[in-house]
Amino acid sequence: MTHSLPEFTPRLAKISRDYYHIGFLEDGYPGKVINGQIVPHPIYGIYVLNDYLFQYQKNRHPRLQQAIIVVADAVISRMQPYLNTLVFWYDAESPFNSSGRKYYSGLTQGYYAKVLAKVYELTGLARFKQAAEKVFQSLTVPVDKGGVSHDSVKGPSLQEYPMGPNGYVLNGWLSIILSLREYAHILKDGQAEALWRANAKTVSELLPLYDVPAYCNSRYTLNGHRRLRLTVSTPQVHIQKVSIHVPSEGTYPFVIKEKSNKWENHLVAESVEAKAGNICLKNQEAVLNVLFSRFSFPRENILLLDLHAPAETTLQVDISGGVFDPKRASLLQRNWIRIDQRSLRRGANNIRLKIPWTHLELVGHPTTFKKIGGRYYNVYHFIHIERLKTLYAWTGQQRFLDYVRKWEAYVKSWPDIAVYQGLETQPYR
Repeated sequence: MTHSLPEFTPRLAKISRDYYHIGFLEDGYPGKVINGQIVPHPIYGIYVLNDYLFQYQKNRHPRLQQAIIVVADAVISRMQPYLNTLVFWYDAESPFNSSGRKYYSGLTQGYYAKVLAKVYELTGLARFKQAAEKVFQSLTVPVDKGGVSHDSVKGPSLQEYPMGPNGYVLNGWLSIILSLREYAHILKDGQAEALWRANAKTVSELLPLYDVPAYCNSRYTLNGHRRLRLTVSTPQVHIQKVSIHVPSEGTYPFVIKEKSNKWENHLVAESVEAKAGNICLKNQEAVLNVLFSRFSFPRENILLLDLHAPAETTLQVDISGGVFDPKRASLLQRNWIRIDQRSLRRGANNIRLKIPWTHLELVGHPTTFKKIGGRYYNVYHFIHIERLKTLYAWTGQQRFLDYVRKWEAYVKSWPDIAVYQGLETQPYR
């Protein structure tokens, strides 16, 4: 079935032209046009439904209502049951999933819970209320069961996407909270009301960790990746076990994968080799991709490393160093910095190495500037500010207002900061 759907508002039409490249599939679901093909993007249904709902509030034309129903039905048809909930998966093979594994996003789910509740409010059709309730329940599934709900020592959090250690992606987390508040209001859902309030309290606890005064910026997330290089002076040293410990959060093991991504802990496959069932350092050197977490600050993350040496030897540990580029989502590596050197005895060696924060100032990474329509704009710093304004209005929590004012003052200083020269210092509109 092919549907003739209404035009977007000028704002979404512009964003689609510059960045989203939205096209519609046969059932009315919106996808991204990639090399002439329309590929369904899990979050695009939200953009289109929000746009049509906005238009309908101003012009209650039956065609707009019918378009909302068509797109909402297409959304639900692409969701799948999971532990008595309803989720929109990011499939492992999707071009919009760089993790290499199937997952669902707390941000996407939170948005759909809200927007499907709005569709129910508009149409009165029970199927949209039932879907919204099941989508909401997906936000209560714990991370260790494949969900997005994480209970930390500082309170509950909802993860935009699962990582270990947890990411606490600020724009996603704030957007989930705001969506839950609207969902709870529309459907009079006490569980959702309690959940958004508890998450807002946790955000308030962690908010100082997102501040980056050195670059007049806010952090996108609280975790971030760096590489560690292990060098030994004797061949045949092998790795028995390696993990990173984040105090009060957990211990996260490393894996070896031929195809790994930087947002997971892993041994870089080409730097090690298997010999007689052991994992040996190739050419007496191995590289670790480490996902560190600022959650424990000022307590250091600890590298836990079990090595077996055939003879006495020396271990040197270096960390990747580099420079901040506001157009890149990670540090631009330039060099290696020695952070530890120690003697290894013959046989088993159990090493606990605290990683100094002086080398991890850009974990998590400051918000970056995306290329949109030929210019570079910072999207997420402004989202942080606007979401915190709303949370302050809802809760009266002074810390939210304090960081709104601080981060707005940062923006005013951007024209005078060298790394931001040539970049747009106002929001994309």
